[in-house]
Amino acid sequence: MTRAEGYSERKQTINGYEVKITNYRVGPTCHCTVANVNPGANIARGKADTPEEAEKIALAKARQRIK
Repeated sequence: MTRAEGYSERKQTINGYEVKITNYRVGPTCHCTVANVNPGANIARGKADTPEEAEKIALAKARQRIK
């Protein structure tokens, strides 16, 4: 069974909304989730070979959805 590695969380503001950005790696793939802090709903996800690219994908989707 593959476990998540390199797990990190931080908060950031996007278009006036506070979001939680979560990054982790499972096997060779990096994942990033952007979630609304209140009520805690996922807004966007990204998946790539590097944490930076996964986060870039997720943040681009989140910025499109949060207006």
